[in-house]
Order: sequence, then C-alpha cells, then structure tokens
Amino acid sequence: MRSFFETDTFIKLDTEIKGLASLYFKALELSKSKESNSRHLNLVNLVRNAYSNLNQEERKLINNEFFYQKYPNWWKDSYSLYNFRRLKYKSMTHFLEVFYDNAI
Repeated sequence: MRSFFETDTFIKLDTEIKGLASLYFKALELSKSKESNSRHLNLVNLVRNAYSNLNQEERKLINNEFFYQKYPNWWKDSYSLYNFRRLKYKSMTHFLEVFYDNAI
C-alpha cells in the first residue's frame, strides 16, 4: 500500500509547483528583455506574492525544493522523512492556494 506522500495528489502538487518555478524563471528573464510584456511581470509578481505569504519554514521548503535546488537532501539535518513530507504538503498547498487566489 502506498503512503499518502506517494499518491497522485502529492505528486501532482509537486509537479505543478515545479512547472510554476520553471515558468517563473522564464518570465523573470523575459521581463528584463525587450520582448517583455505585462504577462511576464504579472507571473513574476504572482509567484513572489505567494512566496511572501508563506511562513518562514514554508518559504525555506518551497525555495529549497522548487526554486533553488542546489542542495539535494537539504532537509535531512532538520526533519524526519515523515515531517519533511508533511511540511512539504502543507507548504505546497498554501503556496498554490495564495497563487491561484491572486491569479483570479
């Protein structure tokens, strides 16, 4: 039997934020070019706003897991696997909730 953290829901959230992170970096780069338009800046602002609405622990997780993935297994000194996944789920849902609430 799979754990909750191996379910489609958890995996879809992870994939969705990875996609948003990729789009964020593309939009950030384009926003600095002559090809920039308001959509690029809007996406950058939506992501930054969602990030700024997280608490410190959630920011740390979202940043390390999705935006600046320089340290694989960065969480091992701070969390058990269960607590890391629990916090990751909470952080992902909070981030996406704020992102989509402001995107409307």
